Amino acid sequence: MWATKDYNHGAAFETYYRRLAPNNSWPEFKTVTDYTPTETGGNPNITFSPNRVHVSFNTDASSTIYGYGDAITRDKVNGIWQDPQIVVSGTAQSIEERLIVRGNYLYLFYNCRFSPSSAYDLKYK
Repeated sequence: MWATKDYNHGAAFETYYRRLAPNNSWPEFKTVTDYTPTETGGNPNITFSPNRVHVSFNTDASSTIYGYGDAITRDKVNGIWQDPQIVVSGTAQSIEERLIVRGNYLYLFYNCRFSPSSAYDLKYK
């Protein structure tokens, strides 16, 4: 899982997924941010659960570590990539996210602030 700047999208980030097979070959490659032609996102995070891959990314297009964007998740279920889901957006945009699976639940922890003068808050959904 990694992200790189894609100058075809106005210098925004694209997130990529690649799975290594037991024989050290690369059997699967996916541009995770390919759902629409204009979708972009970086700062990826990944976790796993039975028959699933869970990926999150952030729509912030800046090169700073404190840039805000929407937090989006996209899952691969039994080998099929699902539609992306916006988890955090609007005034509660996120700086950074981490996915955690506990039991049958997927949690997204994220760092945000509600106004430019407020402190950063750690929240989850």
